[in-house]
Amino acid sequence: MQDFYHGTFRRQLEQQIFTFSWNDWLTFLNFRYGKNGVDEYKQNLVHLFDRFKQSLSPDCLVIWNATLPISKNIRGGFLIPEVEFMNSTLRLDILEANFFAQQVVISHGYDLLDLHYYMRNQLHRRAADGVHWDQTAHRRITNLLLCHISGEYWTAKF
Repeated sequence: MQDFYHGTFRRQLEQQIFTFSWNDWLTFLNFRYGKNGVDEYKQNLVHLFDRFKQSLSPDCLVIWNATLPISKNIRGGFLIPEVEFMNSTLRLDILEANFFAQQVVISHGYDLLDLHYYMRNQLHRRAADGVHWDQTAHRRITNLLLCHISGEYWTAKF
């Protein structure tokens, strides 16, 4: 993997909170990288968190957001024709990727916000394409993230 993010992390050493997810890329791994796609994803994820340890301040709160659940039958621009064959298994691939990411995140001493778990009972808030979510779901996600951050802050400061 090209080390394009190294300079970015060096410039942001003062950052206090870093939150993100990377599992959406799993959709395209088998198509783009063939049979080695999943292995490359796993290696790149470990490499990314190794870089976090080297580049980010120990005081920086790193939160990995697990990928949200998707529908059995997604449609729209997200599912390009070249990977349409993955439609029936994609939601299970996301579960597997979330599980692997959880192991990597925890082994590196960072936080995980399992949005998949929290939103599994909010499926009625998904948009018609089966991937995106409505404004109420986004408010819930924001609330979960802020509660997680405030809980970590409270624990660390007191």
